[in-house]
Amino acid sequence: MTTHTPGPWEINEHNESEWQIVRRHFSGRQPEIATLDYTGGNAEANARLIAAAPAMLEALKAMQGQILFNKHQQPRKAANTDDLYGWLQLVNAAIAAATGGNA
Repeated sequence: MTTHTPGPWEINEHNESEWQIVRRHFSGRQPEIATLDYTGGNAEANARLIAAAPAMLEALKAMQGQILFNKHQQPRKAANTDDLYGWLQLVNAAIAAATGGNA
């Protein structure tokens, strides 16, 4: 199985028609994940969504683990409020990363 470049990723405006997705906090030159060569009005939004992919994947993995744990440990009980709040924080963080801070 292949793996993706570890996150977090961020976007950089390369020029008027290109947005780059790069690995954040990388020592040395930031490795480029992708470049969007697009002059349409939604190029930045597309770049943000791509850059948020590692955070969204981690949020989904955490939610999956909690759901599976609750299913096997407490099959007849609903998740408690603290669990739901933690899941909501993960989801909100992923959405904020994809939308530029608008969860």
